Amino acid sequence: MANSRYRTVDGAERRRWKPFTVMSLPTGKTLLTGIPRSGTTLCCKLLNEVDDVAALVEPWEVQSMGDSRARMISATFAAFESAWHAAREGSIETKTNNEAIASNIVAPRSHGGVRPVVATRQRLDVVPLSAHGTLVVKHNAFFSALLPEIATAMPLFAIIRNPVAVLASWQSVDLPVRDGRIPAGERVDRALKSRLDACADRMARQLIVLDWFFERFRDHLAADRLIRYEEVVMATSPAFRLLRGAPWTALENENRRADAGLRRDLANVLIGAGGSFQAFYSTDEIKAAAAP
Repeated sequence: MANSRYRTVDGAERRRWKPFTVMSLPTGKTLLTGIPRSGTTLCCKLLNEVDDVAALVEPWEVQSMGDSRARMISATFAAFESAWHAAREGSIETKTNNEAIASNIVAPRSHGGVRPVVATRQRLDVVPLSAHGTLVVKHNAFFSALLPEIATAMPLFAIIRNPVAVLASWQSVDLPVRDGRIPAGERVDRALKSRLDACADRMARQLIVLDWFFERFRDHLAADRLIRYEEVVMATSPAFRLLRGAPWTALENENRRADAGLRRDLANVLIGAGGSFQAFYSTDEIKAAAAP
């Protein structure tokens, strides 16, 4: 797929995209993916605040969706149609926290410990979608692995985030990505699984996974299908009105302060290693994400 690119002052080739916010997804049926810990669950929470929109967080057990790429793709579309009809009848299946649609699948930061997963998949009764409503289904590694096929059949958007913040978050959560693994993606992409199996170093595996996500978005998605986390939460975005004053704001600031030293180390690792993230984030942006 041809994409518009330009050169930055530091020589990195980066994607050019027009401003696009999570609050302006097209109506109808939409797929959402993104890098783990890039804010995809938060974006689903925000979308669920909009009338006649249902955004589902990882509603499917992807390990049971076929044993070949073709069958996984077919099962994805069949599952989406089933979810659409259920939502039209006022029923959705999604990951939730205490019967509320999750904005984060892991617990808030705990002192001296890894943040456990607290969201579970449940079926909820909701206001039925109208015939002109919007259903968004989010799966990160699974949908990313099935690019480009699923993106040519349905609208698909990806959330990206500064890799310093992404890697910092990966160190603190009880998810496979903390160990440099993405089971749902590896199940589809056997070459990725082989690379990770052969790599003994946890941070090196994390860098492989990070590069895999950015590479797939760079190679298979048009610029106007990308949404920056930083633009979702910026003060001038429509989404920010829903975030201002919420517990999320204080948590974000707390995480940044707590991770200051770690972020500096990760920024140095990223700048030294390079990778597909440079199509989206400049060296200056990497350094800025490490600033106190």
